Amino acid sequence: MIWLWILGIGLLLLIIGAFSNVDFCLFAFIPIIIGFIGLVIGSLCVPYTDYTKVAENDITSIQGSINANGNFGLFFGSVNSEMYYYFYKTNDDGGNVVDKIHSSYATIYEKDIENAYIETWESIPEWDKALVSIATEKIQYKIYVPLGTIMQEYNLDTQ
Repeated sequence: MIWLWILGIGLLLLIIGAFSNVDFCLFAFIPIIIGFIGLVIGSLCVPYTDYTKVAENDITSIQGSINANGNFGLFFGSVNSEMYYYFYKTNDDGGNVVDKIHSSYATIYEKDIENAYIETWESIPEWDKALVSIATEKIQYKIYVPLGTIMQEYNLDTQ
């Protein structure tokens, strides 16, 4: 990653030298574009830490649901669907709050436990190894439910 930063800074210095010359030509824009691409790629290559548990909350109810939405025009349209898990999460003060998470960020585990709970895990970018970054935090959820909670249904209805 550091070589991309060196490349970008070197090309920017070349540009500054080109602007100080009276005989500036159109080819000075090529290093500008290459330097910008190097800086963008360097900022995206930020290493992340391992996932660490940041929160654990009891849940009293959970349900999977597919949300469908669409846009339609005169002769065209589209329909999108995404699956979410909706659940009641118990706060520290004892109150329950409805929350939802996208199914692609969650894994459900069946264990021999009495009460269901959810763990929030985050992987945070190591900002000290990057000069500038547009990277964001990565979040995963681990949902633990009692044995027998997940209902398996097989339907071979081909009508």
